[in-house]
Amino acid sequence: MMRLIFACFLSLLTFGCTTNISAPRYVEHIPYHVDGSEKPKIIFLPVVDSSESFVPWDIKAEFNNALRYQAISCGDLYAVPEKEVLAYLQTEGCIEAFDEDLSFANRFCGNDYVVALELIEHALIPFERGKIYPPIPPQTYSWRSVLQMKMRLRILDLRSGTPRILLQEIFTSNYAIPLSAECMDYNANCWGSKAFPSTPWGLAHKRLVCDLMFRIETAIQGM
Repeated sequence: MMRLIFACFLSLLTFGCTTNISAPRYVEHIPYHVDGSEKPKIIFLPVVDSSESFVPWDIKAEFNNALRYQAISCGDLYAVPEKEVLAYLQTEGCIEAFDEDLSFANRFCGNDYVVALELIEHALIPFERGKIYPPIPPQTYSWRSVLQMKMRLRILDLRSGTPRILLQEIFTSNYAIPLSAECMDYNANCWGSKAFPSTPWGLAHKRLVCDLMFRIETAIQGM
């Protein structure tokens, strides 16, 4: 009976929040589905940047914010609040999330999964048809360079009480840069500016985040 009441309450919240489609709904900030069942609880570790690329803003903060927003927007996973994650991390020193030793994840017991991400490449490369993977979708304008981004991804499964690797891979995303935008001033059109979302880098980062989150959700929901 209580489960039914809770489900009805969530349904009302969903209905009341659907008018704002540009932001995650309130119901998606809580760890339960509309039917009252628990969502998988995910610890998103802070993104690490080892790409050595020059970007005139904190690209780690950009991806941290975007990934968390995307996870909340999708609604099928519960992203443990950032403050709680930082509290977990403060219990010990720095961690190496991609080491063979997975014991660091024991501090996150009570959650279901840990997601670690490392940006290892963020670079403009020459466009060579047939040599870029993933392939560039057909577009109506010409280009000669591609923004290639690579994220090291690791998902740890904590549900058994002993951390184990669920998925580990290098996730690659390519975005063709129009000739007209090759000299874009990203100091003026940086992350946080009104113009950034419509710039090539803004669009490229958005697609990377969406595709990456889909990969994470698919891996977790496939279990």
